[in-house]
Amino acid sequence: MSRNSLSVLLVVTFGIFLAVTNPSTEDFKDYLKEEMFREYKEEQKSGGILGDLLAKGASAIIAELASATTQRENYYLFSIYTIQIDTSKSRKYLGIAGQFIPLN
Repeated sequence: MSRNSLSVLLVVTFGIFLAVTNPSTEDFKDYLKEEMFREYKEEQKSGGILGDLLAKGASAIIAELASATTQRENYYLFSIYTIQIDTSKSRKYLGIAGQFIPLN
């Protein structure tokens, strides 16, 4: 196998990997729930079962509301998710290889 053929094979394989692991809107909603839960727990510093239940409930509600205003731009190898907070403010996330990276 020539060096060029191997390079093409690696690029194609990497592209297929990215396409298969491009996160869905449902994956982004799950990510938001986890992030909101983590942020809520850090802010509240409440412990115990009741604190966890409150944090999970609040984070699920916030994530559901945020996902309702989320726009996904699917580029097949990756996606850009934009949450419109208000008319002048938004948050963007890069979804790639099953991960989410805040962009702003």
